[in-house]
This record gives sequence, C-alpha cells and structure tokens, in this order.
Amino acid sequence: MVYDVVIVGAGAAGLGAASHARSLGLNYKLIEAGSRIGGRAVTIDLASGQPFDLGCHWLQGGTRNPFQACVDTQTQLGPLVRNHVLWRDGSFAHEALSKALDDAFDALSALHLSHHRRWAKAGSNDEPSIRNALSNEHDFENHYFRLLTHECAAEPERVSISDPAGINFDSADIPVLSGYGRLIERAAGVLDVTLDCPVTKIDLGGADILVETQNGTLRTRHVILTVSTAVLAMEHISFGRAGLPNWKLSAIEGVPTGSSTKVGLQFETGTLARLGLAQNGLAGAEQLVIVNRNDLSNGSWHLATGDGDLCTCYIGGAFSRELAIAGKAAQVAWAKDDLAKILGSDAVDAVIATETTPFDTMETLGGGYSYLRVGYPDARNALEKPVEDRLFFAGEACAGVDATTAHGAWNSGLRAMDQIHLLYR
Repeated sequence: MVYDVVIVGAGAAGLGAASHARSLGLNYKLIEAGSRIGGRAVTIDLASGQPFDLGCHWLQGGTRNPFQACVDTQTQLGPLVRNHVLWRDGSFAHEALSKALDDAFDALSALHLSHHRRWAKAGSNDEPSIRNALSNEHDFENHYFRLLTHECAAEPERVSISDPAGINFDSADIPVLSGYGRLIERAAGVLDVTLDCPVTKIDLGGADILVETQNGTLRTRHVILTVSTAVLAMEHISFGRAGLPNWKLSAIEGVPTGSSTKVGLQFETGTLARLGLAQNGLAGAEQLVIVNRNDLSNGSWHLATGDGDLCTCYIGGAFSRELAIAGKAAQVAWAKDDLAKILGSDAVDAVIATETTPFDTMETLGGGYSYLRVGYPDARNALEKPVEDRLFFAGEACAGVDATTAHGAWNSGLRAMDQIHLLYR
C-alpha cells in the first residue's frame, strides 16, 4: 500500500494534520514513537482529581486559536493573570512596590514588542538578543528576564529579539483549569494512530518515500514530520544517503529546543485558605508571585489555583534543564524548599501530591519548546519549508507568529496538509 501522506508524531501538529487529512479525504497514516498521543500537550490528575497540565496550559492567540471553538460546558477556564506580587527579604513586598513591578513589566513588554517588530521586519543577522535589546531600560529588568527564561525556554541572552517566543500579542493568556491537553484531544476526535512506532529512517531516494519504523516499512508519496528540533538534532531519524540539505540543517541548528518546566504541589484541602493568602490578596489565578533571587535559579509561582490548594512553579532555561535531568525528586525538593521560604516549612509539610514536567529527559521530545538563536533570523521560516515538495515539516518550532504554542503547532499541521492537498489538484 502507498499512502498519500505519513504523519510522524501525534502531538498537536500531527493531530491537526491527521484530522485535516481525514476531512480532505486523503489516505493517511499517523504514527507516534511514544505510548500516547498529545506530545507536550498532556493533562494528568493529581489528588482529588485536580487536573494538571505537564505542558501547555494557556489558551492563547485569540481567533487564530482553533481550540477556542472547542470550549464548552466541560471546559473550566481561569481568569487572566492581571498583576504580579513581589516576594523579597522574607516577606511579600508592600502594595506600592508590587505596583511598581507591574508598571515596569508593562513598560518592558511594550518595549520588547516594539523591538521585536522592528527586528523581525529587518530580518538581519545582526539582531541583538532580548537581553541586549532591553538592558538598562527599566527597573526590575532582572525579574523580567528571569520570567522570560521560562516563557522563552532559554535565557534572554540566548534568544533573538526577532523571535516571537515570550511575546503575548493578544494580552489574553487564559488558563485551562480543566486541562489543555484534554481540550486538544477532544478537538482531534477519534483518529487512527499507531503508537509505540518510532521512525528510524526516511528515504527520499525512490519514486515512493520509504518510512522505516521498528514495526516495518511504510510507502508514501509525502511525509509530514512533526518531531521536535531536539529529536532532529539528536539524529534519531536518518534521511538516506543524501541526508537533509544544508539549509535545513542550519534551520534546525538555529531553532533549538529549550527547557520550560513546571512543578505542581497540591496541599491538603483548606491548607492555603488557613494561611490567609487569598484573603490578603496574595494568591489566586490572577496573580503571579515573582521571587527576588540572589543565585542562578529561577521560578515564579501561582499560589492557591485550581481547586484552591494547588501551587505551581514555572522554571526555565539551563536551571530548568539541570533540575529535570536530576530527576523528579530533585525538581520537587527544590520547589518545596523554595515555597517553604514563602509559606513556611509547616505549610509545605501538608503537600499531598506532586507532579513535574518530564519532557527534557524523554528522547521522543527532548525539551519544552523551541527558541530562535541570535544570528538565525530566518530559521523558523526555513524549518517549515518542505524538501522536494515531498518531506514537509510542522510543529511549534515552525509556527510563525504563534511559535512555541499548541495552537501554532496544530495550525502548522493544517498548513502542511493543505500544501500536500494542492499537489493532488
């Protein structure tokens, strides 16, 4: 059998491509190296059924996000993050100082967006990093840079100012409290997918493309490859005698997969209410706690979210990867120590469930999401371009203005499938 298209990877991009292939009437095969669908979009349950997203959690992109249409009575959405609370010197800062932090973040975000638009339009190899573009502009910039280290999955000195990563274009990051991973699975519907089927080789040398897997060889006219740039860089998949062209290898090098992880700590029911955090206006889904730090760590906190007894820490960059490689116990231990400084050790003793993002140590993923390195201004566009109009690429790394997002990955799968469909007209 010769398929119209083989889709490699059942994350958001692969699911989007497969659902579109089905609607277009194309003969497709969806294969996934892992034992589940969703990729970095996965929701698990903590104690008492509290949903926790290991990866994507925020409904972004406004009307560009197709998952908005899937929001129904089963979907619980949280409020937007409206302000930041500063914790330093052993206590929460007074209201005026936290207001100054918010004002500085607003000013830096506006400046960030302005510089981004300028350099993205220029497309120059001389574009600065985010840190170089924004340094010495406002107070609290180091707090802003630490927060961006999670949002960009890398330190701002590594990320090009022309990268859309870390920029909220719509001012609407809506948390999906019932689980973004489950929302994406619902959007995909029932698809025929072959799990536990890693690809070892894609050979473009013949009239048909040969996709070699551990379960046998598939013949197809086209391939949509949705694996992360980390997987591509690790060369787990070979591409025949010719390999990938140099321009594609350069694109992979220019858009590495960074580290963006979370640690969720769930407390005994009522613990955080007894601490009076909500009453004092210091917790809840609308507020993000920014911790003043004197070391190389980073991590910001949502306190008392979800069912009111969940605290989530957001960590990024080299520090995030170091913790992830050390393992779940190390991630949880660091987060507990960090939160104990804020809530007290007695409160942390009441933690009843923990979960952490494992993606950095999974060979099928290799990290959180991508970032654009300085000196590679066109790498995201080049990554999306097909090879010989036979091998197509999709995923968050080549999602244009929506890079690093789940909806951007899904839409890139749709675009790739549309390109293939045009070849049959």
